[in-house]
Amino acid sequence: MPVETVRYLILFVSLGLLMLMQIGFLCLESGIVRSKNSINVAAKNLMDLLLVILLFWFVGYSVMFGDTSFGLVGELSPFHENSNDLFQPLFFLFQAMFAATAATIVSGSVAERCSLKGYLIIVTTVTLVIYPVVGHWVWGGIYTNSEAGWLERAGFYDFAGSSVVHVTGGIVALVSAIIIGPRIGYEHKRSDGFTGHSMVMAILGYLFLWLGWFGFNGGSVALIDFHQLPSVLMNTAIAGAAGGFGVLALELAKSDKLDILMLANGIIAGLVSVTAGCNIFSATASVVVGACGGLLFFIGWRVLDWLKVDDPVRGIPVHLLGGIWGVLAVALFANTDLIPESLSRMEWLMVQLEGVLAILAWGGAVGWILLTV
Repeated sequence: MPVETVRYLILFVSLGLLMLMQIGFLCLESGIVRSKNSINVAAKNLMDLLLVILLFWFVGYSVMFGDTSFGLVGELSPFHENSNDLFQPLFFLFQAMFAATAATIVSGSVAERCSLKGYLIIVTTVTLVIYPVVGHWVWGGIYTNSEAGWLERAGFYDFAGSSVVHVTGGIVALVSAIIIGPRIGYEHKRSDGFTGHSMVMAILGYLFLWLGWFGFNGGSVALIDFHQLPSVLMNTAIAGAAGGFGVLALELAKSDKLDILMLANGIIAGLVSVTAGCNIFSATASVVVGACGGLLFFIGWRVLDWLKVDDPVRGIPVHLLGGIWGVLAVALFANTDLIPESLSRMEWLMVQLEGVLAILAWGGAVGWILLTV
């Protein structure tokens, strides 16, 4: 089978799996919230998908992958389809699904207290300003095999989006949850007073996410080396399992009663963590990275709960902490021959840390300004 055909096929199948992720987000968020708000949450998930696709086509794609200005941002123009490049439309749709994922992360963390108009404004800002700029820094040259973004030039590495998608979505979710404030009654009832109306639907959503992650990580090999696909899929699966197992062990050590949402979010934390380096991690490293991601979620959720930050789906520690850890783990666990030639392992770790801090600053600052001005 011709190489180009294989690449098309990988992206096409991955697009279907990424769509399942959107269904997963809809199911888990609708199931976790109270019955009276489930339709509202589902509507927001549907609307953000259609809005993201249109906005990313209109400007977002060019900001992310257009000709660079000092490695900071691409050009401001609508998507220009190259009739001679049959791969480009598929790549656009693939990246649009990534943008939709970053935006949807925010949805769950502000569920039950953010108006529809307010949420759509947040989605618009993430799609046009926050996500494509971060994407340009890290991935701006991947389609043209150039080094467009300043982080890309510095040696920053994020294979499938631990930072670009999950840290970006996580920091905007954190800022939004803090500024918008908790749900009415949360101070007195805390999270125990807001039991979701359908845990079965929520868990189904988590399973859809796990399945969709094979497209999230697997589709990214189409631009690099599709021969990495089997190991990427394996590393994705075992990291998710390790994240869930780590949380399961901690939950059972603490109590005989298992919180099923903790287990499910531990799986997602493992998936988020391995995403940055799933094509270069060994299987053993993937297990360690995934398990540590689950541990960070376990700790992070309790810190947020203690600080009284209302996060109905517990997505902030999953995506924010898991994403940060995953990016740093790349420099810690990658084989020596994969370290950029001009850098030592410690210098590479500092580059990864610099990139994370820059993404946190950009996403946090823009989100804060948007919600306070």
